Amino acid sequence: MDTQTLPVTESPKILDEIIRRLAPRREQEVREGLRTLNLQRLTRGLQVQESKQMAYLLSWIFLLDHPFPQRKQMLVEFLLTNWQRCASEPSRWGVPDSFSDKRLIDVYLELADHFKVTWLRYSADSTQSNFIRFDRMPFHSSIVRSFSPLYRIAASIGLFKLKQGARANSLTFKLPDDVVTVLERCESARVLAYTFFEAINDQKMPYLSVIYLSTPTSDGPELTISVNGHAIAITSSKSKRLHIDRSALEIQPIPIDLTGPIRSSLKETTHVYVDFTGVPFPVHPDHGEHQEYKLPYVSFYLAEELSIEKLRAILETRPFITTPRYMEVIRKHLGRTTYSEQEQQAFLSKIACVYSKAIEDDEEDSDICSVDELIHLEASLSRQRISIPVRSETCRHFNRSMDLSEYLHYYRDTNAWNCIICNEKANFAKLHIDALALLLLSIPELKQNTVRLNPVTGEIHSPDPNVPAQDDMEFSGWE
Repeated sequence: MDTQTLPVTESPKILDEIIRRLAPRREQEVREGLRTLNLQRLTRGLQVQESKQMAYLLSWIFLLDHPFPQRKQMLVEFLLTNWQRCASEPSRWGVPDSFSDKRLIDVYLELADHFKVTWLRYSADSTQSNFIRFDRMPFHSSIVRSFSPLYRIAASIGLFKLKQGARANSLTFKLPDDVVTVLERCESARVLAYTFFEAINDQKMPYLSVIYLSTPTSDGPELTISVNGHAIAITSSKSKRLHIDRSALEIQPIPIDLTGPIRSSLKETTHVYVDFTGVPFPVHPDHGEHQEYKLPYVSFYLAEELSIEKLRAILETRPFITTPRYMEVIRKHLGRTTYSEQEQQAFLSKIACVYSKAIEDDEEDSDICSVDELIHLEASLSRQRISIPVRSETCRHFNRSMDLSEYLHYYRDTNAWNCIICNEKANFAKLHIDALALLLLSIPELKQNTVRLNPVTGEIHSPDPNVPAQDDMEFSGWE
């Protein structure tokens, strides 16, 4: 969750303001009940709705787990348990997962303004006829959870609601000066567009559903939009043409990158003209039930395109994975790498072993291939030596890894997070560095793209080029 942290010195003032705004009826009694941790006094001072709203605000501002079910006694106990602790901790102003109380949302945004929490709002010129202020659709930034991990959203530029009619899909807006400055100075800066619906979930709460734009037929033309007179391809339409069975794909819509035409036009204009005419938007998920939620929105963002080095840094914060069998091989040969003793210990501490339930139950697992001692260090598509070996948590071919750059290229081309080797779903959130492959790549004398492992002794060496390798489908690494 994105947050904005305020110093701990602000926390008592924030708590005081919450009481003043939500419990004006018996303000003094509520303050005294919280100060003395008096359950009965606080229960008398608060009505059910007041205690519920105060608990919500406390959980949003200090990132606490909200009590459920929401009975008054539980809410009051939640306030007593956390109030004084929150007074001595910094606030971290997050975005709630769901909300339905408009007054409470308004109070939260008013508190954010009062304490200068800027990231929850966006102020912009509202003279455009179809422009929607950021604060008119609170927390729309919560869809950041659905954004592509290849980008880091830096700021919201504009939020629009498409209208019905002949010119409904044409948008015009002016880039803020600070966005223009970033685009001129930072090569990795991007202007991205996402389209989404506002919908109602099963709990009758509003949420934002990112729209997957695709061609109506598998052999249809590539979808494009016009940006400052230039055609921009919508990448998310590609995978439907490349794959027939989309149910087997881990789909995550790629944002529309508008940067090229915008950047090339900056010397002439800082206005952006976007035309979605001809783009077939899908049927709304609540079509026929909630007529007020049937038109799509378009949101424009300033973002940083993450380099492969930054994506690797993200992966290095996660455990490296391998199997128990290969863990012993890693321990045996770690001293052959160029790592210092301290780096070796750090390497071992990051490794997590992945187990198969079928193996734990001593059952045959038909999905796990038989073991062979040939380990591959080459990318599946390019056949070049792997640079950054990665795999999904669900992949079982532990003697073969994907190369991170090839994995990312496959995603950009197909809009599907799937393993290049086994085609299992493999989104970036479940991606890890392969511990064994990384170890072998770090041993200087192992220069070939295949390594032979003796399953009995655990010894590894470059294979004899005169001995043919077995079929790739027999490789796994499981015991």
